[in-house]
Amino acid sequence: MSFEGVFSIISELKKRIVYIVAVFGASALISFSYMGMVIKRIESDMFWRMNLPDKPDAARNLLDISQNLTSISNMLAANTSFNTGNIAENLTRFSNEILNISRNLAMNRPNIIYLTPMEC
Repeated sequence: MSFEGVFSIISELKKRIVYIVAVFGASALISFSYMGMVIKRIESDMFWRMNLPDKPDAARNLLDISQNLTSISNMLAANTSFNTGNIAENLTRFSNEILNISRNLAMNRPNIIYLTPMEC
């Protein structure tokens, strides 16, 4: 293989790399204008659409579940015909954990953390 063949291959390779970099750069510049819409879409999907009007509030659902578990636990504790003390105690603990999660969901809506200035 002669030097002319090698130089033509290198020349063609260089031309294709320049095209690839140009297309990548142009697509990156165009995509920056849509970045805000993309981040809003990610936030909406990532946080389970918790506050949309057609869906019930997740914190309220967890509060209802906690209240139902507490009432079941109280009924089991009142029933003395079987040894249900441990079950009632575990249900009460589980109900308290769900209540804590419900309070956290109602108070703190998660936020996306931006690590560089270009991300916001």
